[in-house]
Amino acid sequence: MVAINSNILHYASAVGECRLRSLVFSPVLITGNDNSVYAKKYIQPLVSCNSFSGLFIDMEIEDVAVWFNDAFEALSHDSRGFEFTVRENLSRICFYLYEQFEQQFSDKEQPLNQDNLRIRKMLEFIQKNFANNLSLADISNSADISERECMRCFQKTIQISPVQYLLKYRIMQGAEMLLSDQIKSISEIATYCGFDSPSNFTKHFRRFYNCTPREYRHKMGK
Repeated sequence: MVAINSNILHYASAVGECRLRSLVFSPVLITGNDNSVYAKKYIQPLVSCNSFSGLFIDMEIEDVAVWFNDAFEALSHDSRGFEFTVRENLSRICFYLYEQFEQQFSDKEQPLNQDNLRIRKMLEFIQKNFANNLSLADISNSADISERECMRCFQKTIQISPVQYLLKYRIMQGAEMLLSDQIKSISEIATYCGFDSPSNFTKHFRRFYNCTPREYRHKMGK
């Protein structure tokens, strides 16, 4: 199990098939607002800690895995009062992380290196403009660098090319829309996500999800 701080670029790959469980949440879910005692005393020092980019947690010796699974299951089943269960268990995890890094808190935040600053600009550009017909030049220009430097930066930071990231992001957005907007046709979703045809969308979708968009909507939309 791995806990990753906010604003930290990361990626993961599996050897063979696996099932990934993840929870991405705003600190406000725990703190209520940025001025609460929870925010000022615990969460803000934790997320701004220079030493906390990520932490591997041994699932066999820590209770964190139990808390995570309880939160995940509650969110998945959407039962009555699940919000309390999710918030309680995520709060336990945050306090655990606070205790792990408490001795390393610092008032001074280290600036991001140049590659991280550039990649953030380019990822934000892609995420805002993925529906458009983007080229490698468009992506590199968003960070004021050359196409060659753009490719090097992507490969070093997240180990895929800009075009691969764009394709993955489009497919992920398409998968989300298939479930969240049942009224839209697959053709409309394909166009919205930047694909030139429904058949091209289906071809790439099958590569990522091992099923067609129609099958995915039917299977996951139940």
